[in-house]
Order: sequence, then C-alpha cells, then structure tokens
Amino acid sequence: MPVDIQPRGISGSDNVGLYLHQHTVGVTLQASIVEDNSSAGIYLAPYGRAHRMVDNRIANNGHVKPDGSARVGWYRREGIAVDASSAHIIEDNDIVGNAIGGVLLYKNCQEHAVENPRSLPRTDHASDVVIRGNRFADQPFGVWVAARQSRDLELMGCGDATPYNNPIWTASVYHPSYRSIPSAWTTFELPFVSIWPDFAEDAVIEGNTFERIERGGVRIEDDRARVVDNLFVGDFDYVFVGAPFRARLAGLPVRDTHITDNAFVSSASFASRLALIPDEHTGTVVARNHRACVVDGQTLRHGQALSSHDPCSLVPRCIDGLITDAASPSCDAPSEGEGEGEDEGEGEGEGEGEGEGEGEEGGEGGEGEGEGEGEGEGEGEGEGTISPPSAPSGHCASGPGGAGPWLVMLVVGWRRRRMAA
Repeated sequence: MPVDIQPRGISGSDNVGLYLHQHTVGVTLQASIVEDNSSAGIYLAPYGRAHRMVDNRIANNGHVKPDGSARVGWYRREGIAVDASSAHIIEDNDIVGNAIGGVLLYKNCQEHAVENPRSLPRTDHASDVVIRGNRFADQPFGVWVAARQSRDLELMGCGDATPYNNPIWTASVYHPSYRSIPSAWTTFELPFVSIWPDFAEDAVIEGNTFERIERGGVRIEDDRARVVDNLFVGDFDYVFVGAPFRARLAGLPVRDTHITDNAFVSSASFASRLALIPDEHTGTVVARNHRACVVDGQTLRHGQALSSHDPCSLVPRCIDGLITDAASPSCDAPSEGEGEGEDEGEGEGEGEGEGEGEGEEGGEGGEGEGEGEGEGEGEGEGEGTISPPSAPSGHCASGPGGAGPWLVMLVVGWRRRRMAA
C-alpha cells in the first residue's frame, strides 16, 4: 500500500540521507528538507516503482566523505539518485547546491559482483521517470539521464555483461568538440576507460527552472527523452544529447529526443546553448523554443501578457524576448509538427581537463575521476527534425528501478551499513 512520510529534516548522514529499499512501491516524501548528507540526498533503490518526491528542499548533498574530506570528481554525489527503478514522479522540489547534480538516472552495473556475494544484478531500468516543476540551481548538472553511460567503471567490479572490448582508448572515440563543451565533462582525459551500458529510457523533464548551472541543465544519454516547457536562465549548456561509446562503438546513437516549447533568458540564441554531438544522436526534434522576457524581476514566457489573461487580446506581452502589443501565439497555434526549431550553427572553443582513477570507501568502491572545462561560442537557427550534423550543433560554451512489492523499508540517516548506491 502507498506510504506517505513527512520527516521535518534529514541531514548530516555519513551515507545517503533517505534510502528507499529494493522493491518498495508508492512511497511519497513531501514537504521535507534533505540536506548536507555525505552521499546522495535520496536514493531510490532497484526494482522500486512509483515513488513521489514532492515539494521538498534537497540541498548541498554529496560534497564530503564520512571522514570529512572533500569528494572530488566522480566521488561527488547528487540530490536524488534513481538506480534501476522506474515510474517515479519528482515534482515541485527545490534541488540546489548538490555536488554533482540534481537528479541522476542510471542502472548500477552490478558493482563488486566478484567480492560481494550479496551484489545482485539489476534487470530493471531507470525508466519512465517524470521530473516536473522543480528548480535546479547552483550545481554542475540539473538532470543527467543514463548518468553512467559514458563513465569509467573499471574499478567498480561490474558483474553485468558489456558489448565493449574494454579497456577502450578514449582518443579513438571522443568527438573533438567535447573539449570545448562544458556539459561534455566526463573521462576524456583518461587514456583508457572501461565502459558498461546504462539504461534510463523515456524520461520526461518538463516545467522545470534551471539557473546558475555550471555545466549542463539536462544531459541526455538514452532514448526518447522529452525536454519540454522548461525555463533556462543564464549562459550554460541547456541540453546535451550524445553518448560516445554507445554511438560510435555499438552503433546506437541516442534516439528521438524532443526539445520543445522551452523558454530561455540569454543574449545568445537557443541553438547556441545546445550541445548536440555529431553522429551521437538521431531523430532529435528541436522546435518552438523562444526567448523569455524579464520585466521588473518577473520572467514572462513567450506569449505571456503582463496583466491580461485573455490570450487573444492585443495587450503588452512577451513575444520572442520583446514586450509588444500582440495576441498570444496560441490564438493561431500551428498544427502538430509545425513550429520553429533551431538546430545548426557553428562553434569553436578550447578547454582543458584532468582525470584519474581512484577507489571510493565502502559501498560504491573505486570510481574513475575526471573533469574538464572549456569555452567557445557560436550560434545558428533552423527548423524541423535534426539528424546528426557533421559539426557541433551550434554549441556555445561560455558558461562557467527480495521482499514483496508492498514492503516498505526506509533507512533515514543511514550511518553504519554499507551499500552500493
């Protein structure tokens, strides 16, 4: 049966803050504060389903190890970790200041399968997760779909099969544009990596606000993600689409991403804020993304009026970043499939990064580490369905799924027991 919990606060754990155990179903966490935990703020364990994280503050998690030393590189953790569990709703939360990002979707590769007999394979995917109406700020990434698709897992002792001939020489795989794209931060400075597939299909990222993001608002590395009706404020990579090893070695580019009806606040074009990696995506749709207006501290989306609620009245309203007397475009909405899109451009830049392999304490074991920084600029516009171009897609990088299904086990402030998150 569904369970609702409303703890006043979950903080100071030397592991995750809130752990929803394997096979739990239908837990709602609402109106709580989850902050300052050593690992992920919230961990949704494998085979869980239909949890709801609603109206919480999830902040400043994943920065320090239990011994108090700083986490670096891949050691840094996220606000909400969704590991091989599905059909969750993450809605109306304030997700800020976490070490690596806000929400990361992934499938654990059966870590430490040899040395840990309790390590079980994950057969479910982190799929059908709805991330809606949240505010993401002050962290490297907002949402990362299939966050371990391109991560070096050599030291994780994975039990899953892999189609790749590990180790892989990275210089033979990465597109040259990666070094100039902040949201491409990964293991490209490691000469060799070991890669396992990750699975997080059909994610829905809608109606969120992304601001003061260091690297990327949304990074997409699996199929059929929908990035719709979000607001991006500032100069960072709004959406990254690509998966180098999957696309270039397994012949499986990221398929059918929809980036539509979003608003943005920037002097640059929307296209220049996209990182669509050549030859690593197919069937990508970019349409009806418009510049927002900022009036006396209020952000108005395209077609929104200063005062009137009648969409067809000729009143001052935001039209592509300018306040002008006009009716809302919804009065003469285009038919399905029409609209404007932005998909090409030119970009250039340079960046640098560094990385090294290193073992992590306890549950997660060793993880590869690497990071990179870069900058560049460019812009361009187009329309329709995008196939991978022969050059970076208008990138501008100026910004910095045991027990039965009704059993619920909650571990709050988990301090002693180790786990593989």
